[in-house]
Amino acid sequence: MAVMRRVTAATCLSVWLSVSQLQCCRANELAIGVLMPLAWTQTQIATTVCFDLDVRKNFEPAIRARFGEPIVTIPNLHPGVANVTIRMGTTDMQPEVGVATAIDFMLGLDGELPISGLVGTVMSSISMPVAVVAAAQKVPQIAYGATSPSLSNKDNYPYFLRTISPDSIQALAFWNWLVTFEVPLAVCIYTTEPYGQGLFTAVQDLAKLDGQEDRIKGQGLRYMPQNYVFSEARATAELAKGLGSKFIFLMINSQVSNFLSVLRDLGMLGTGWQILSSTVSTQNLEEFPIGYMRWEDVSKGEKWPQFADIWTELTANDVVGPEARQRYKLDSLRVALEDMRSDVVTDSFFDDTSLLKTSESFLFDAGYTFILAINSLLNKGNNLTDIKGQLLLNEVCVADIQVGEWILRGRDEVCVDVII
Repeated sequence: MAVMRRVTAATCLSVWLSVSQLQCCRANELAIGVLMPLAWTQTQIATTVCFDLDVRKNFEPAIRARFGEPIVTIPNLHPGVANVTIRMGTTDMQPEVGVATAIDFMLGLDGELPISGLVGTVMSSISMPVAVVAAAQKVPQIAYGATSPSLSNKDNYPYFLRTISPDSIQALAFWNWLVTFEVPLAVCIYTTEPYGQGLFTAVQDLAKLDGQEDRIKGQGLRYMPQNYVFSEARATAELAKGLGSKFIFLMINSQVSNFLSVLRDLGMLGTGWQILSSTVSTQNLEEFPIGYMRWEDVSKGEKWPQFADIWTELTANDVVGPEARQRYKLDSLRVALEDMRSDVVTDSFFDDTSLLKTSESFLFDAGYTFILAINSLLNKGNNLTDIKGQLLLNEVCVADIQVGEWILRGRDEVCVDVII
């Protein structure tokens, strides 16, 4: 046993020395991590590559020659920006995987330089525990899809920001819709996790504020991102059906198409019913009958056509080829790309922009938020190694960062418009 202790101590010392040497060798670098739900889609890998390429257009002529002028021309560009590196990680749509990857990023347990900033994630159920870790490690986190109103609590999540509006905005849209169309009662079917519960609670609060809480009823649906149990979903839908209204608000975080098929089987998706879905639903409206509606975030600003131009010039090799795998550490993902349930990146991804959803624009914006803040701090005389923690958070929060019509208004966390 004593020998085992000595070996373990020696091994730990060896690991500590190697990490220390690595950090010493990279003293003039700054790392940003991007955390994505790659089990859902791999388009966000390509979006991150687009963001990185656009930054590099500012100082790499070869990239500018191939892809055109930068979407964002970095003002008073500091040469140190060229030493900012990007690496990607997956949540696999599971909180434990997301938190483990975030810890690897922040502590350098993946053998790389510890990150100074984190972009991600999409889902509130994952962003919340990650935000707790980010606060403990003092790593600013900018999400591009996590919308739970609870994340706006700066006492609980002091290092959390986002480029997408919180669900308090979407809840107001739901409530105003109900009031405008004089709907006497709506039934909210929501997933029992932070996104669905948060959105339902926000709508409930608005109803109570107006003294009309009787106009909203709720029915919870167990969150099933991996293994969908249709019999359980059917039982939930039948309970909702018995609550006395044919106006249904859907607040479901995943597997929306599966639940809609359940509603169709029960005769709740068609004549005589009105379904209004939250922004998570990405189904094509043409697939469903009259009576199905959904909210959609506005995520295309005046620079969107320039982003589309980069997107359609990409190839699979740019995104998942050997050089990209090395640059973005794609072979270090906790779940290998080849083992993921989502479609692998191919050249056909870039035939047009049909695969792009709302979150891709907000991811691009989140990445540039960090780049512009880092550039500003470099120009103020800070070293890359010092740009982290409260200093970086303050630069992102205190001053409005403006590019075109896009404004991230500090701690308000709301993107009034977007870069792309």
